[in-house]
Amino acid sequence: MYPVALRDEIRTWVLIQGKSQRAAAQHFGLSRNTVAKLLLEEPAASVRQYQRQAPHKTPVRDVALPHIEGWLKENEWLERWAPKQCWTAHRMWVELRKLGIPIGESTVRLFVQEKRKPSKSAFIPLDFAPGERAEFDFGEATVKLAGQLVKVPFLAGRLRFSGAMFVECFPTQRQEAFLLGQRHAFEFWGGVPRLVVYDNLKAAVLQVLQGHSRREHEVFRHFHSVYRFEALFANVAAGWEKGSVENLVGYARRNYFVPLPEGANLEAINAELNQNCILDQQRIMAGRTDPITSRLAFERERAGTLATSCAGSGTTSGGAGPFDGPDPFPNQ
Repeated sequence: MYPVALRDEIRTWVLIQGKSQRAAAQHFGLSRNTVAKLLLEEPAASVRQYQRQAPHKTPVRDVALPHIEGWLKENEWLERWAPKQCWTAHRMWVELRKLGIPIGESTVRLFVQEKRKPSKSAFIPLDFAPGERAEFDFGEATVKLAGQLVKVPFLAGRLRFSGAMFVECFPTQRQEAFLLGQRHAFEFWGGVPRLVVYDNLKAAVLQVLQGHSRREHEVFRHFHSVYRFEALFANVAAGWEKGSVENLVGYARRNYFVPLPEGANLEAINAELNQNCILDQQRIMAGRTDPITSRLAFERERAGTLATSCAGSGTTSGGAGPFDGPDPFPNQ
């Protein structure tokens, strides 16, 4: 029986970073058969088995994309000879409807954005692909809990492509709250991003090494191995590397903690925060043409799938999961 930490490192190498089983065998000093066995091995007894769901069927996308790709190819010629007569996303949508393809205009715009070649520019915009990246950070706010003013930490997360956010209060910033909050966020979003960026939180980092390298807590390393995403830590005193989520902490505090939230317990306060996050998805973020909800639906199809054994309600009262840990809401 090999250590769980070794299996997690091998899974990270092969399943997340995309390296070959041969390379993993050479790096860890194991046979290729052993590496293959560890990749198929069930998690420890305390962790349920995880299986990826079948990929989403996208019949409308499969029919529409060939037409969109053809029009974008035609645009390469039109941009030279008739730049004011190029196919726009709206015009593509009109033509697709004429062809009898039932597709929304916002979906066409997202397909065009995904397929269009980047134009030459004097700068590189900070843009992310669907399902590529999320960011998490802790903030602190005052709430009225059972009639008493209490300062509580809250975990804030945002998907960078869609802008969908998630906010949840906890009694502490301990590791069990840190992991449970992320699991709830993944359930709320309906998928897992390929990369998650963090500050150097004590719940995840044991030691800051050179550059982005960190010595992680074994439990946290196992967490992102099971959920199959790569963890990246911002450099010390480099808040711009995760500016979106730091802005979200302030945005959430200004919009959802004013006036002070009131509730008999944190579950009641979090239920209200959950509804606020859903309502926020109707918003169109600056510089965009589509609401967050449309972009989230598009992003959900490209994010990593959640194992059915982990699925829950996305709230603090959700079903038990492998990383619930001790109850983060004692005596509530």
